Amino acid sequence: MNTTESGKKFEIWIYNLLNDLGYNNLKHNLILESKKRFSENTRYQIDIRAGLLRKTYFECKYKTNENVSLKEVAKFAGVLELLNIKHSRGIMVTNQDYVERAKQYAHNHKIKLWNKNCLEKLNYKRLGLVGTINYYFHKKTSLEDQINNIKIKRW
Repeated sequence: MNTTESGKKFEIWIYNLLNDLGYNNLKHNLILESKKRFSENTRYQIDIRAGLLRKTYFECKYKTNENVSLKEVAKFAGVLELLNIKHSRGIMVTNQDYVERAKQYAHNHKIKLWNKNCLEKLNYKRLGLVGTINYYFHKKTSLEDQINNIKIKRW
């Protein structure tokens, strides 16, 4: 499976997770335009947007072995700024972790970071008590396996 396909599956897995956790008005692969006064509008892609009145913007980064870099977090912050979105409305999500400088940058700019550990906890929350017990004792499927089992044809 190539990186683009894995990234798409990861976005779908996150979309489904957010839906199961009660996030509403979810939009996937959204194109938004910056509104600049003296130059042409520029379009930016947002992986997932949730909420109706209080919107949250998600940037998903699927990684095979490396952590998300400072450059990737800073790019997300820049896109939020260009779209006039408060950094505190942004959440960057990865199936791995973040380099230390990226964590510091995100903290200083009030961008939330969800890593593999956070996703595992949210997945347990989604499953509920019985589902978590079943998941833990009987058919523990890794996040990677869950992501790889996504069928992207319907998306």
